[in-house]
Amino acid sequence: GIHLLHYKPSELRTCGKNQLTNTVLTESTMSLDDDLAAPRKLSEDENTALRSLLQKELSVASATNDGSTEEDVADLLDYTFAMIGNGKSVAYVVDELVSMEMEICDEVAAKRLGSKLGSFLKTIPSEPGAS
Repeated sequence: GIHLLHYKPSELRTCGKNQLTNTVLTESTMSLDDDLAAPRKLSEDENTALRSLLQKELSVASATNDGSTEEDVADLLDYTFAMIGNGKSVAYVVDELVSMEMEICDEVAAKRLGSKLGSFLKTIPSEPGAS
């Protein structure tokens, strides 16, 4: 018979968590928020709030408002949210955004996004609904 490898989603998720513990070790070389990650899955409201916050940052960076730019912003935000959902740290997200070398998000813009993201994540209680 054919043997297929089976991965449970929970096993895949633990990969991301292990990377987080590595990030904490290098904390002294980074700014305060770099090792921050979402403490849990963000609620619908938190997602919406964060998305509009980051979108404002990106639209400031991309004052040329042709259609392709808006598409790029959407793609970039989708990717950012995927990383946040996978428990990636702020530093990881910023590095990834910089490495994409998109016109709308150069290193300066990526760091600004990172700082907004860090400040936002700090306000999130680890229990949903707690404030």
